[in-house]
Amino acid sequence: MNLCDLIVRGDRRLEVRGTTSLSKSKWLGHTWSVVDIGDKGSQLKIKRFHETQAFKTRARDLGWYASAQKGAVVNISLVSNEKKLYETAVPLDESPRPLPLHWPMRIGLSDQCDLVLEFSDNTRLLVHRRLNRSCLYELAKEKGLEIGPGPNPQIVNSQVTSVRYLEMLTKEEWARDDVKNKYGASEADWSHYVIGAASSIPVDEASLDFIFSSHVFEHLANPLGHLVHWRSKLKDGGVVLAIVPDMQSCKDCGARPSTLDELLGELKQGIWTPQTHHYLRFSEYRGVPLRTDRSIHVHFYTSSNTPSILEYATSFLGYRGYDFVYERNHKDFYFVLYA
Repeated sequence: MNLCDLIVRGDRRLEVRGTTSLSKSKWLGHTWSVVDIGDKGSQLKIKRFHETQAFKTRARDLGWYASAQKGAVVNISLVSNEKKLYETAVPLDESPRPLPLHWPMRIGLSDQCDLVLEFSDNTRLLVHRRLNRSCLYELAKEKGLEIGPGPNPQIVNSQVTSVRYLEMLTKEEWARDDVKNKYGASEADWSHYVIGAASSIPVDEASLDFIFSSHVFEHLANPLGHLVHWRSKLKDGGVVLAIVPDMQSCKDCGARPSTLDELLGELKQGIWTPQTHHYLRFSEYRGVPLRTDRSIHVHFYTSSNTPSILEYATSFLGYRGYDFVYERNHKDFYFVLYA
C-alpha cells in the first residue's frame, strides 16, 4: 500500500491525526519515499483495510520501515467496530525496522477491519524504494510510438530517437476539452501526433523499434489482443515498454486482480472496447454511479498476476522474453516485452 499516494490524493480511506510531510531518503543504497510523522501522539487510520490485498493475502508486514529516536514506539492494531482484534507495540530506534502484521485466527469472519497506527514520537516511515523510469527510456531508441501521452509525452525526439504520438482525440478536441490548459494542450507540438486507437495503430507492419505506454494498459479491454497487434507493428528485436499502476498501491486496492483466464476469454471473444460488465465492476468497487461514457480501469494488475501474463505473451504471442521491474508499495511497475 502506497501511503504517500493516499496522502497526496487525500484518500477518504485515510484518517490522519497530527501532521505528516513527504520527503525522500537514502537507505541501504536505495532512494526511498518517506512519510514523516511530525507530532507525538499522531495516528494514522486506514479504513476498510479488509479490502486491501495485504489483508486478503495475510501479508506478514506492511512493507513499511519505521525509525525514530530510541525509546519511541508505534502501536499497530486491527480494529473492527471499535473492537481491537489484534494489537502489538513495536519499539523503534534510529535504524529502520519493518512494521509487522500478525493475523489472529478467525479474523476473516470480521465484516470490516481498519488498520490503526499510533506513534509515541516523531517517526519516519520509509514506504517504498523509488523506481527510475530511465531504464525504459534508454530502450526507446530509433523509430517508435508512444501511445496515449496526451499533450505531455515522455519519449522525446532526439538524434537517436524518432517518435510519434498516438492519440484518439484531435488537436481541436483537446483544445475544446482543455480550455483552462490544465494539461498543456496549447503548448503541445501536434505535428508529431497521429490519430488512432491502441487496437488499430495506423503504421505499417513491422515498422517500429519500440512501442511505449504509460498508464494506458489498464484501460484496455482484451489486453492480450492488443499485445498481438503491437507485436505485428514491431520489427524483430523491437520492444514494448509499459508503465502500469499497481492496483495494490492506487485507488484500485479494493478491486480483484484480473486473471489470465479472464484475459484469455476476451482474446477469444475478440472484444476491443470496455463492456457493460467492466463498467459495472468499476462503479461497484469505486462506489460511484454507473456511467459508460467515462474512462475506467478495465483490468487490474499486480506483481502477482502480471508475470503470468508476460509469460503467456512470451510463450504464445510472438515475444522472445520479458523484463519486469517492481518495488513493493510503489504506485506503478514497468514491463518490457522483447519481439
